[in-house]
Amino acid sequence: MNLIELAGRAMDVNLTLVDRTLRVLPGNNPLRKLLSYLRLIQAVEGFKDAAAIGAAIDVGLLEALAEGPRTVAELSEAIGVPECNTQVLLDSLSFLGLTTQRGDTYLAEPHARRLATGGDWNVMRAHLDVMRGSWAAWGELGDAARSGEGHPDLRVYNEANPLTPTYVRWSTAVLHGPSRELMRKLDLSSVK
Repeated sequence: MNLIELAGRAMDVNLTLVDRTLRVLPGNNPLRKLLSYLRLIQAVEGFKDAAAIGAAIDVGLLEALAEGPRTVAELSEAIGVPECNTQVLLDSLSFLGLTTQRGDTYLAEPHARRLATGGDWNVMRAHLDVMRGSWAAWGELGDAARSGEGHPDLRVYNEANPLTPTYVRWSTAVLHGPSRELMRKLDLSSVK
């Protein structure tokens, strides 16, 4: 597990622990309101961040960065995207820790190179591909809710959706390693 994965897991665990603690506190606790606000911000920002990663993959920016350090102008030319838009994507990727700027050049962090080329992040890339395949359907959620018919692509185990087998393989792969690690580290002797 690399540092980014560890930090992400720690943040999720911390938010979960705070959430569980706040649920047992009596009354209208101001910390509960703060946590709700932080989760909303995380969801809103998460959509933007995921869209930036998806766009960087679509235009070939991650792959171009995986080839080595380049300037905005060089990357722009390599992927056929105007410099101003390339800069917006690079800013988002830098904020997410996927790229680093050194002087006038940008370089992909090791985990971003693996995300672009496969490697040990191929599970993350598979999940990203599955989620990107359902983004259009999630964008239609309001219309689906109003129609009362639902949206077949949003059902988790929808056999008609061609992404379902990929989703099942991804979720199995993701949960397999951490669940074994968690079971080794948990002391369940006091649980009845």
